[in-house]
Amino acid sequence: PRIGKENLNKQWAELKESQKIEIQKLDNCFGEQPRKEGHIRVVCVSDTHSVEGKIEHKLPEGDILLHAGDFTNVGETKDVFYFNEWLGKLPYQHKIVIAG
Repeated sequence: PRIGKENLNKQWAELKESQKIEIQKLDNCFGEQPRKEGHIRVVCVSDTHSVEGKIEHKLPEGDILLHAGDFTNVGETKDVFYFNEWLGKLPYQHKIVIAG
């Protein structure tokens, strides 16, 4: 159902009370640290500039991958296709890309 403007703040307050946000800094970003039961892990990367296949470390396991920033050097079509292919092979259930 659509939330009317007049109820938006009320709805947000109710939703906010039921949500728990915990920021977990990993001791070793590329190590295997188990996810806590009932939590969602968001893995953030940025500005890979066409070197995705050369990343030496395995990205941490997670539910959502957020890639922000430049994923190519100059926006060449071949680099966009390469990035899309790399992204498609990653095991995250959801992938969000915010282009730089």
